Amino acid sequence: MSTRDDSETLNQSANHLLMEQLASSTGGSFRLHGGLRDVIEKVANDPANMDEKRLRFPEWQEPSNSRQGVMFALFVLCIILEWILRRWHGMV
Repeated sequence: MSTRDDSETLNQSANHLLMEQLASSTGGSFRLHGGLRDVIEKVANDPANMDEKRLRFPEWQEPSNSRQGVMFALFVLCIILEWILRRWHGMV
């Protein structure tokens, strides 16, 4: 017979002192639930974040009809090819 040890789940509240010590030892900062707006402003105004531009393909926010048309055509072609292969091997 085995027993289940639930000692970890008995106290489910956050240990703020431990989290603050962990944040300070790793170079971070500890904030309670009310400090989210400050963190967002700090990250938005950080010069290290200003230089990086992420490239995404395809760029759906700036529509390019030809690029979106090609992507859609490739998608449809893959669906048709998958259907043909399944039909050829008797899986449909």
